[in-house]
Amino acid sequence: MDFDSWIQVFSQNRNKGVLIDESFLKENFQDVVNKVYDKNMGFGYISENGYNPKARIILQAKNPFIDNDTGLLSPALGDHLPYSQIYNLAYGGDGRTLCILRHYLNVAGMGEEELQSIKVASCCLETMDSMKCAVESLEGVEGVAERTFSMQEEVSENGDHTNAVGDSFVQGQVVLTVHKASNLEKKDFFGKSDPYVVLEHGTQKEKSETVYNDQDPVWHVTGCFDVHQQSSNEITIEVFDEDTIGKDDYLGKAIIDIQELFEAKEFFNKWVSLEKCKTGEILVSAKFIPLQKIIRAVGQLSLTVQKAKKVEKKKMMKKADPYVVIKLGKDNYKSETVNSSQSPSWNYMVAFDVMETSPRQITFEVFDDDIGHDATLGNITLDTETIFKNQKLEDLWVRLENCKSGELLISANFTPAPEVEEIEIVTNNSAIIMKQEEIAAEHSIKFIDPIYCDDEFVIVEKKIDNWFMVVSTHPNLPINVNLVPFKQSSDQNSPIYIYPLQMGGFHNIKRVVHSGRGLRQCGYEKPCILRSGQEYQFWTDTQGDNFNLGNVKTETWGPDKSWVLYKPEHFKPQDYIEATLRMSDQQDPVFSGHISLYDRLRVDAA
Repeated sequence: MDFDSWIQVFSQNRNKGVLIDESFLKENFQDVVNKVYDKNMGFGYISENGYNPKARIILQAKNPFIDNDTGLLSPALGDHLPYSQIYNLAYGGDGRTLCILRHYLNVAGMGEEELQSIKVASCCLETMDSMKCAVESLEGVEGVAERTFSMQEEVSENGDHTNAVGDSFVQGQVVLTVHKASNLEKKDFFGKSDPYVVLEHGTQKEKSETVYNDQDPVWHVTGCFDVHQQSSNEITIEVFDEDTIGKDDYLGKAIIDIQELFEAKEFFNKWVSLEKCKTGEILVSAKFIPLQKIIRAVGQLSLTVQKAKKVEKKKMMKKADPYVVIKLGKDNYKSETVNSSQSPSWNYMVAFDVMETSPRQITFEVFDDDIGHDATLGNITLDTETIFKNQKLEDLWVRLENCKSGELLISANFTPAPEVEEIEIVTNNSAIIMKQEEIAAEHSIKFIDPIYCDDEFVIVEKKIDNWFMVVSTHPNLPINVNLVPFKQSSDQNSPIYIYPLQMGGFHNIKRVVHSGRGLRQCGYEKPCILRSGQEYQFWTDTQGDNFNLGNVKTETWGPDKSWVLYKPEHFKPQDYIEATLRMSDQQDPVFSGHISLYDRLRVDAA
């Protein structure tokens, strides 16, 4: 069968709803040696003359269409918007090739005009080093402003790229950890203080747990604060003494200057004196993460706390009932309690996904399980950079701090994440834009009519192009969506985060897991059909009442920006969430059904 016959086979099946799979290829292309289909990746090809390309789906690497970290589209796309992931085939081969590309679209729900708008954006680009980014004013470039994010860096008059604060913020995130305090002011006549700390930047706030009866509390509380052009220049840290009766006493404040942090890049274990109090200081660490690195994975850190010895005995008549809590930022895990032992054995193993936004220190805190407030039996702080450099720690005894006695036996393994290319962006005070004329002239993006289109795939002829993405000029086409529940599994009282994710992208769930929020999928995906970019009200039946959790919408490119929270006060003693989605101006729902939860993370009654 020749190449034209291949095209005819797909053309004849175009409107029959045939889904591409291995059996379809095997049945219709028996005489074609070179055919590959990967169901998980949603990508395949059929080629002549032994062309066997290296094929890949682009997640964060450089490409001529889009930067998924920032949501920046190439102006060379014009009015075309993405409706698939980005596909790349290596150069080579003398024969002709048909590319099979999965998309997000719900073709069955589209009208004829919408169907005709489906195209495949393609271009020929041998190396991304030849993709040039340039500074250009927005004046005269119609339709670009709403597709660009705030600037990453400022270009000074002499052409240098500098971080800027004030009128021109670098966009990104400040990760700030308050480890502990020392010599806090004592305002109670009887007993010590019960201090907690509050971190605040604009409307963003993070509050620690209260440490009872301690003038030298250890918190290790981490806040991640978004920084943008309208942000304050400061992050405020305030310490309070919790009182059961009346107003909490004020124990002082400290200010973190974001400009100073930009210049230093990172603060590590820095003591800062408290103001507006008689005595006291706090130990802090902080770093700034540029926008394009916020969701970047560093690797996986596996830890084992095997046992302890000579744990402090705080009870007069009884040995301790110790357990250990391991914390990295907002992720924390608690071991089982070992009753009545000063030398407990846990053999407790945990694994952390380390992101660029993860704090540099990992902490181990030992507590005595008791009625009421559990007494602290000491803690350890390890610098993750040391573990990353060695990649392995074996059977290391470490002395507990802030206690009279005690040691922990710890092992650690670090597996680095695969390296990901970064997109280099040059900016000015107007916006980040890719210079359209250079892209169009040197690497022109073409818009091809697909040979075949069904409810999951399109097929196009490769020719000389090696970059592909399914696009349309319609901004609100119907797409296949999964409603996916996530939870901070390390936090028993965590709300459930429900995300509307494109069904066609194999990496979308993984992207949320690696977002730095410490989330894990806690239930099964629930399919539905939503229109891209359209907001929908999310309702749920909670304790017999219909309750609006907020609005969600699904975007087909850029970072995930839409989800709703199913909070502990909404929880019912069942292993599913009742969900109804409707547009604000319509009574009839576009979706109504149950989102099933895993048994191991079943929602308990509040």
